[in-house]
Formats: sequence, structure tokens, C-alpha cells
Amino acid sequence: MPAAEAALELMAAMVHAQTEDELLAELAQLLLAHTEAEVCDILIGEPSSLVLRASTLAPEYNVRLRIGKSVGVAGLAFQTGAPVFLTRDAERHPSYAPYP
Repeated sequence: MPAAEAALELMAAMVHAQTEDELLAELAQLLLAHTEAEVCDILIGEPSSLVLRASTLAPEYNVRLRIGKSVGVAGLAFQTGAPVFLTRDAERHPSYAPYP
């Protein structure tokens, strides 16, 4: 899909979302649709942890799941400030840490 179409979908999600959680859920779905990823999780840094705020695999854990800021691939992204995109086989990444 061309970048212009993806940008339009992103803007539409921003307009339609009523809450921050709805927007994050929409962003996770858009990222999943526009990549070859199997799952998309969005974790947000809070003072003492990373909190799962959107998940295409296990949305029932949203807000309830918290991990340390240096744990797993999300912790790597948080610590380095650089995004980490894994489309397949995340469990093979050296920083991978399973969570429900």
C-alpha cells in the first residue's frame, strides 16, 4: 500500500478515536495490516515500568501487563530510543522475553 494511503488511514484513526486507548488499538491494527508482522504490541513507558497499552494478540492484557524498562525487545527499544521491528520469529531475538 502506498505511503499516502497509509497516512490517510492514520489520520482517519486519529479523527475517529474517542480515547487514547482506542487510538493505540487502531495504530496497532494499522501497523499489523501494513507490515508482515504476526502481532503488534504497543508498550508505553511509565515512571517504573513499560505498560502494554495495545495488543493485536492479547488485548485483554492491555493496561494490566507491566514489565521492567529493560526487559525484552520492548525494553531494548525503550533503552536505546530506537524502534525495533520484528516481523517474524520474535522469540529468536536475543532480547526476547516471553510474556502472556
